[in-house]
Amino acid sequence: MKTDKQMAVAAAEFAKRWKGRGYEKGDSQIFWTELLTEVMA
Repeated sequence: MKTDKQMAVAAAEFAKRWKGRGYEKGDSQIFWTELLTEVMA
């Protein structure tokens, strides 16, 4: 389990990587998988 600080850093990196990226419908599964595994886990 990540600390709040680790989650905040991971969320900022995730947001930077996804900013302005891709086709919303086509990338939604990848988006959610990455969000849940990289930020929340």
